[in-house]
Amino acid sequence: MAESTKGRILKAAVYMFSVYNYYTTSMAMIAEKAGVSKGTLYWHFASKEELFRELLVKAVAYFIKVFKITAQKSNISAVEKLDEIIKLTVEISEKKSKMRNILSNNFQFVSQESKQKLLEKREEIIEVLIGIVKQGIKEKAIKDGDPHQLAIAVLAVIFNPHGSWLIDELRDKEEQANFIFGFIMNGISTKGEL
Repeated sequence: MAESTKGRILKAAVYMFSVYNYYTTSMAMIAEKAGVSKGTLYWHFASKEELFRELLVKAVAYFIKVFKITAQKSNISAVEKLDEIIKLTVEISEKKSKMRNILSNNFQFVSQESKQKLLEKREEIIEVLIGIVKQGIKEKAIKDGDPHQLAIAVLAVIFNPHGSWLIDELRDKEEQANFIFGFIMNGISTKGEL
């Protein structure tokens, strides 16, 4: 099945923003890379800001979907859910390293409107994590504390905008996921070190 025009544009934008950054990438450059006319590009996206916002929202929406699927599993503990989420995040972050780099290297160019949209999406992720934390507290595997604060702490470690050091392309992904999981659990576990 052929890739949609909009899909080609988004893929081209990811490439261009990762190579040239948001500020120096023009809509003409994106259109050329996507193999479409500028008119076609503007048919799908009214501005570079709109295109950039869609990329960011799609990336966050993907994580929300993955987190929700894991959180809804009734046959595993909260600790297992956190472990799975961290492993998936490391795996996705490695595969989507261009998107991660775009966000960390271009966040200063994100408009207030886009930042607000990202904050709304962030709240969806926090709600998923709150549910997992509450389950962990009930299972006595996570410290009894404010689930919202604990969820934010977990999110801060997983998605630290300056935390690309956590996802090192040269190191074993499972080892990295285990390190992040251990780091988080040492802070929130009732057992201390796991």
